[in-house]
Formats: sequence, C-alpha cells, structure tokens
Amino acid sequence: MYIRQLECFVQLCETLNFNTTAELLYISQPAVSHQIKTLEEELGLKLFIRSKRKVRTLAYRQYLRQAHNTGTCLLSYPKDHCHRYR
Repeated sequence: MYIRQLECFVQLCETLNFNTTAELLYISQPAVSHQIKTLEEELGLKLFIRSKRKVRTLAYRQYLRQAHNTGTCLLSYPKDHCHRYR
C-alpha cells in the first residue's frame, strides 16, 4: 500500500468522480483507476460501486479514511478486521 493510493482514495471519496480526482491530483484518470483497483486488491475489499455515470462509496470507507487521517498503517490490521466493514 502506498500513500498515492490513499490520496486517490480520500480524494475520490470527496469528489465521487474519477476525472475530477485525477485533475486535483495532477495525474491521469486511468492512473486513479489503477491506484484504486490496486488498493482494493491489496485489502481484498471493494471500496466503491462504479457505474458509467456514478461512483458511490461503501460503508467501510469511513474506517479507511479514519486510518488515513490518523496516519495508522492499514497493513498492521488483519484483513479480518477490514472485512467487518463490508
């Protein structure tokens, strides 16, 4: 897990738009998609529900956002802990 993945995650939670997130982070939209997909794979969780026009967050995003804001290392949590937020 990398800081860039968490930056993309937090920004996407705020904007709910991949293009806007990319613009705000000065990276391409495919790069944002890749960062989110990689983060989801590492955590074994689906963080967002995507459709052609909308992005919605799932309930446990609050847990991940809190960990990011407090500087908690998400890798220190067992994956079972994360699955409680599904």
